[in-house]
Amino acid sequence: MPPANYQRPPRFHFLAAVAITLLAAIPRLLFLGHDSLWFDEIMTRHGAVQGLAADVTALSGRDHLPLLYWLTAAVLRLLPEHAITLRLPSALAGVLTVPLLFAYGRALGRPRAGLWAAFLLALLPFHVRYSQEARHYALLLFFSLLASYWLYRAMSGRRGWPWVAFGAVTAVNLLIHYSAWLLLVAHGLLGAAWLAAAIRRERGAWRRVAPAVVIIGVTVALLGARAMVALRANTGGAMGTTAAAGLGVWLGEVWRAFGMGAAGTAAILSVAVVMGLVSLARRRQWWTLAALLLPVIVPVALIQLFHVTRFALPKYVIFMLPSWLLLAGMGLAAAVDAAQRLTWPGNPRARRWMAATAMAAALALLALPPLRAEIDDMVHDWRGAAGQLGPGAAGDVALALALDTGDGFNAAGIMAPVYLDPGFKLLDGNHLSAEDVAGLAGQTGRVSALLLHLYRPVTLRGWDVSHHRGSLYAATPTGEPGDLLSQLADLYGQLIPQATAPEPACSLRLKLARVELGRGETERAAAAMDAGDCPPGGAERGEIMTRIHEARLAAALADGDRAAADAVTAALLALNPRHEAALAAITVVNWLAELEAGRLTVDAAASPEPVAMRRFTMPQDGDWGDVLFMHPTAAAALAVTLPPEPAALRFRVALDPQSWEWGGDGVTFVVTAQAAGEPARELYRRHLGRDEAGRGWHAAELSLAEWAGRAVTLTLSTEVGPAGDGTADWAGWDAPRIVRVLP
Repeated sequence: MPPANYQRPPRFHFLAAVAITLLAAIPRLLFLGHDSLWFDEIMTRHGAVQGLAADVTALSGRDHLPLLYWLTAAVLRLLPEHAITLRLPSALAGVLTVPLLFAYGRALGRPRAGLWAAFLLALLPFHVRYSQEARHYALLLFFSLLASYWLYRAMSGRRGWPWVAFGAVTAVNLLIHYSAWLLLVAHGLLGAAWLAAAIRRERGAWRRVAPAVVIIGVTVALLGARAMVALRANTGGAMGTTAAAGLGVWLGEVWRAFGMGAAGTAAILSVAVVMGLVSLARRRQWWTLAALLLPVIVPVALIQLFHVTRFALPKYVIFMLPSWLLLAGMGLAAAVDAAQRLTWPGNPRARRWMAATAMAAALALLALPPLRAEIDDMVHDWRGAAGQLGPGAAGDVALALALDTGDGFNAAGIMAPVYLDPGFKLLDGNHLSAEDVAGLAGQTGRVSALLLHLYRPVTLRGWDVSHHRGSLYAATPTGEPGDLLSQLADLYGQLIPQATAPEPACSLRLKLARVELGRGETERAAAAMDAGDCPPGGAERGEIMTRIHEARLAAALADGDRAAADAVTAALLALNPRHEAALAAITVVNWLAELEAGRLTVDAAASPEPVAMRRFTMPQDGDWGDVLFMHPTAAAALAVTLPPEPAALRFRVALDPQSWEWGGDGVTFVVTAQAAGEPARELYRRHLGRDEAGRGWHAAELSLAEWAGRAVTLTLSTEVGPAGDGTADWAGWDAPRIVRVLP
């Protein structure tokens, strides 16, 4: 059992802790509004604006837990909306973590190590960054550290209320970020080991632990389903942001971030950490060692075990930071103690003060350059990039476009409205629609752009391109205002070769084709679709190719070019078998139109229902058709003169899904043809029963080539089944029509 370490430390420790906290507050609060907001922070704003009852899981398909949004919403109710107020919960959590780290060191019986750890945290650029970001990570560190503190306090004493505090803080932490659940496993193992040891000495020890178990258990039960969705979405290569990173990658990224971003400083702190471990082992303080190591070892093991598909970003495991800093603090304290072996100055206390002062000054000098770089850096300088575009005049367009993501996720389209001059018409370039293009047709103005590309610089001819921190670029035109669609076509054409292949380069090709269609440049649109190595298929590609073929068909029909029209018609029907213009181009006779015109010879004397037009929809796939409804026994005949070229009778037959369960023995569909002076000939006979095989659509195409250029009477008829049972024989011929057979 860990010892109770609550001897009152010297007053100097408290004064030093206050001074270090004030030191930490300077970079975290003074420059809080320095950076422009970036994408994830805007998501925080969106979640907070929805209010305290917002279900933030619906935000952009993301699965973050809601506590940050609730806290931000509360702040926005008290203070005006601003980058500073949005970041205030993180900033306060970041500052308060510093004295809390000292308090944890004191609870471990190492108050001087706690002071060193707090000093390192105050100067750590990694922590400054997330203390100034309106996201979860500063809160995650604060409440994770608070949970560790109360767990150690609970294990060190014989009272029950520290366990209640641990349970309550853990419940709060589980509402901040799913990474907290990794820490919960580590704390659970540590608490279980303590309980197993405590029960040997005190059978009733479990009663003190029970409230914490209940609080945490209820929280896990309430959030468990949601956590499982997040687990499936972010592990095993499912839906994460990247492939699972290896152990070496994770440890390397954490080592650099926790070591102030520089290999030299990280190496120095690593030596201090090893000294801290040795110090604990030599004193046989195994519980303290376990309390510091389990929150590191267990989460890393779980990340590797579940193959977490996230970038190896240290912010996801920021709760490991206290263990690193406290162990380093123990090593630094041991180094100061070693200074007492020096012979000068004569006073041992003076020697220790000199060593501590020199060490603190050296660490501050090492931390100053990366800390200053962190303060100067902007993740995405959206304010500066939007300002580069200047004010928007009438007709001006700003295109927001990501060149480095293949899923169409356009951070620029979400960030730009926050900082862009309202005079611009903003277009989401990754999701440019036909309606967007139609709205720009014939319009003049200037096209500017906000571009994202993480992997390579962006260059453009005819635009001034400026690089803003990270992956953000602003492009302003150098020429005079002109046709907007022509400028967009030029812009897309230059950006496609620079985009990440095959996506989003393929996606941008589709947008270029849309723009060319809007300009009336059908063949340019087709060339954009044909270029590159974009895979076939997809709804957007099909829609654009349909529009290209429609334009080609209209041109071919206007020119009287039958061969070209037939080729385009075949392409259209391959994309959409129901395309009206394509069907009209090859249709000789549409039976449904003939029914409406009263030109069919209908025989329904033996049918209980009239021949009419109805719609059947198949429940298994939603496939629908407008049918010539014929309850047996019924027939519909049409006399027609066929064209000289080959023709066919095309249709589908089916039983109305409403009648599938009504009994009966099915329907027989029959097609006959009779030329003048010749006997009738049966071309088609098919029986559909009520079983699974008879359900759904059944297509047929009957050749009429032998009657080409001749008059013939075609008859569609329905008959009752073999048993003569006409119960619920709701039969239909879907879109029967005589069509020219294309070459």
